[in-house]
Amino acid sequence: MKLLLDENISYRIKKQLLTDFPDTIHVFEISKERLSDLEIWNYAKKNHFKKRGLIKGTSHYLFQS
Repeated sequence: MKLLLDENISYRIKKQLLTDFPDTIHVFEISKERLSDLEIWNYAKKNHFKKRGLIKGTSHYLFQS
């Protein structure tokens, strides 16, 4: 599964995820400027992220495309 980390998630966690999720990217790799949620969702859809979800605190929500 490809993971796209939002800007509110530290980019440092990416290194820890790469073993299990080698296609992980952080939103800062897409753009150095702040992107809206809609822009991030559209990027995920366009770049074949099969599942899209929101991770916030200890809860997470997964949406099937």
